[in-house]
Amino acid sequence: MRNNKDSGKIKEFLTELDSLPEQISELEISDRIKKFAKEEFGQNPPEALLLEQTAFDFVEDYPDNKTGWGTYFGPMFVLSNEEGKFVEYPSIKKITPKIINYWIDRAKEAGHTILKARYSNLVWDFSEKMTGEKLHYSIAQIFVDYGKYGDRAHIFQKQAGTVPRC
Repeated sequence: MRNNKDSGKIKEFLTELDSLPEQISELEISDRIKKFAKEEFGQNPPEALLLEQTAFDFVEDYPDNKTGWGTYFGPMFVLSNEEGKFVEYPSIKKITPKIINYWIDRAKEAGHTILKARYSNLVWDFSEKMTGEKLHYSIAQIFVDYGKYGDRAHIFQKQAGTVPRC
């Protein structure tokens, strides 16, 4: 279990992410998360940082349908292991309701446009598939309001049964 000092460091780091320049890539955010986790926690980063890292390791608009996920996001890579089986990272199999809820909280709490867009997009993409539950339209609204991926807004509006705000 992590102590309050570690929790404080993580909270401070997440606040720093909110103050990043608007023109920063998801890859740069991922690199900052990995660097912080390694420098502060070595080989044993806390779960919150692993969830943050995973959020930015999924690849948007995944071009290869071989995963069979049926989702917008896909793994960063798929490799064959020594047994000839495919191993993917990150894996959709690791997405749990707990992770979805963490990303919902982050979508609501984060102040940076890219963070809000990424978390809400992941939640919308994976939630029903992984939990069997439909999301409240407010998650899609976060994405529409803060997303830098405006070309996907119509997808969320159609799925949520909402119309664009005038």
